[in-house]
Amino acid sequence: MSKAATVYDVADRAGVSIATVSRVLRSPDAVRPVTRERVLDAVAALGYVPSGSARGLAERRTGVLGLYFPGFDAAEDDGRYTSMLFLDEVLRGAELEAWKQGFVLMVGGRT
Repeated sequence: MSKAATVYDVADRAGVSIATVSRVLRSPDAVRPVTRERVLDAVAALGYVPSGSARGLAERRTGVLGLYFPGFDAAEDDGRYTSMLFLDEVLRGAELEAWKQGFVLMVGGRT
C-alpha cells in the first residue's frame, strides 16, 4: 500500500509553494492559469485528496456539533419509555437543524 500524497508532494511536483497549492484548491481564479494548470496536473497525477481534518485544524472549525445527555440511558432503565419518545424527537430535530446549517451532529451520553 503506497503512502497517500500530501500537499508537500503536490507543491514539489508542480514547483510551487504549499500556499500556492492551497490557493489553487480554494480560490482557483486567484492564481494565474498556467500555475493553476501545473498544480491541478500534479493533484491528478498524484491522486491527492485534501485532508478534511487538516482543513478543520487550519480553519479552527470542524463542522461537528456535540450534544451530550448526562442521563441518556436512564429513561429506558427506569421504564419511562415516554421520555425516550420525547428524547427521540429532540434528537431528530437537532440533527435536522444541524444538517440544514451544514453541520453533523455527534450525540453522547452517560453509559
